[in-house]
Amino acid sequence: MKTDKIQPTWENSVGLDAVLNKDIYLATSEGKKLPSVKPLRTNQEQLTKVSKRKNKRKNGSKARRKARKTRK
Repeated sequence: MKTDKIQPTWENSVGLDAVLNKDIYLATSEGKKLPSVKPLRTNQEQLTKVSKRKNKRKNGSKARRKARKTRK
């Protein structure tokens, strides 16, 4: 197995920063920001409730379209 020996320099290095913020989970030194999955987890119960309510409606009905649009 052949391995390339790469010497670490400032040009080929990347810095990572774990951000404790609502929307951002990880930030790199290149300016890229990775989103957090927390909003999905916190809204999972509400999404499940809305989905169940929508699935009780008949396919293609106006009531099903309205259930999809409302988020209460």
